[in-house]
Amino acid sequence: MLKKAFLLVIIAMMAMGSAQAKKLSATLNYATFYNPVEGPYIETYLSINAASIELVKNELGKFQGTIEILVLFKQNDKIINYNKYDLLSPEFDDSTKISYDFIDLQRYRLQNGNYSFEISITDKYNKSSSFKTRIPIDLIYDESNVIVSGIQFVESYTPSKNGSPLAKSGLDIIPHPSNFYPAADSQLILYAEIYHSAKILGPNEKFLITTYIQPKESNNKLDYYTRHKREIAADVNVVFSNFDISKLPSGNYYYSIEIRNKENKLIAFNSIFFQRSNPELKVTLESSLAEVDQSFTSKYTSRDTLASFVRFLRPIATQAEKIFIDQDLRRMELKSLQAFFLFFWKERNLIDPESAWMQYLSEVMNVNRLYSSGYTKGYDTDRGRVHLQYGAPNSINDNPFDTGIMGSLSDTEINKDVSSTVPYQIWHYYTLKNQRNKIFIFYNPHLVPNEYQLLHSDAMGELSNPQWKAQLHREPMRSIDNESSSQGVRGNIPQ
Repeated sequence: MLKKAFLLVIIAMMAMGSAQAKKLSATLNYATFYNPVEGPYIETYLSINAASIELVKNELGKFQGTIEILVLFKQNDKIINYNKYDLLSPEFDDSTKISYDFIDLQRYRLQNGNYSFEISITDKYNKSSSFKTRIPIDLIYDESNVIVSGIQFVESYTPSKNGSPLAKSGLDIIPHPSNFYPAADSQLILYAEIYHSAKILGPNEKFLITTYIQPKESNNKLDYYTRHKREIAADVNVVFSNFDISKLPSGNYYYSIEIRNKENKLIAFNSIFFQRSNPELKVTLESSLAEVDQSFTSKYTSRDTLASFVRFLRPIATQAEKIFIDQDLRRMELKSLQAFFLFFWKERNLIDPESAWMQYLSEVMNVNRLYSSGYTKGYDTDRGRVHLQYGAPNSINDNPFDTGIMGSLSDTEINKDVSSTVPYQIWHYYTLKNQRNKIFIFYNPHLVPNEYQLLHSDAMGELSNPQWKAQLHREPMRSIDNESSSQGVRGNIPQ
């Protein structure tokens, strides 16, 4: 059963006021788990950059900061669980030489259901540096199914000490509070749990755990980052993955866990999105160059035609492939283009790369027919990119000139009584790459025929715009100092 597992919130607050005011910088993550005795619970991981908060001298003469935190879990505006506390920073002798992040981990017991998780964070000594954000959470720990818990990014782990708040499964686990891994990080460590396997499969029954990494733009598992492990059914089984990602190219990825029974039937699944920046690692074409003459790409003898075909690939290319296309396409000779084209499609269909290309080309032609505008081909538009990357949406709510937005989309927090919008479309996907019930909002701010831009999406790795409503209605932009996105940033990796 697929559940929301881990959601990234990047917070960067610009404090308003005096010239000495600091910028509060924090990262929030969460994961959900299940205790066979006490039921479901959620872990929250809040990391604060100590250099971003105001530090004052305490009674011991040390510099220390205080963050005021309020956490609410609501159902239909009713508070189900809450916590209000002060988070103290470490003590420092010198407030001018600080390069340190401190982490706060909290656990909250909740019953199965849908919740609104709200958190407010304020720097006690700089009240203008504060924010509030709200995240939807689903807890679905059905005892009639094998379930994979939320997935936790791990910074490090050691054998557990008695009474440690970080303890799980005999280990003290230090959370990695971000889903972004820069080039300096060479290890990807993840923790998850599997529940009810003994009850559903039978005591001591064997089953298979497969963990793997795959590019966000592709359905292909990366062979080097695929692991298989046979496990014996128990009340709780632990999944601990440790990947060397030193050679993982820049890009957007999913880490996934599959559980299969002895009949090889998929019985449980979960995944989590992460980003990797590894700009020094480049696409290499040596092996593909040697195979060009015997491949389907040899029949493309016009460099201009093949260059156009390579441009068609960008909507579904990985980040490393996009860098290669953007930086090397103009200077590549014909054979290098043929080699890259072969490399690209063998990565997606090793058995029949030409068939995969022809199917994709058919979609490109369709997208060009639907979304081309002026001098811009459809594949190079926002709608074309989304269509090619994710497929056609299940439904499109088209509003050329609207006087009210569909009330049926209340779960997207669209106001029903809003009027006088610019032309816009809402694309709805029932399922989307391991996610469910996702939307893309495109709008036409300049009223140019068929020129729609992506304004907002709640899909992982896509553009999340907390002020999309104001832009849809051409309202003046507000300061975003006290707003936060629940989905993080667009999926492009800093180079």
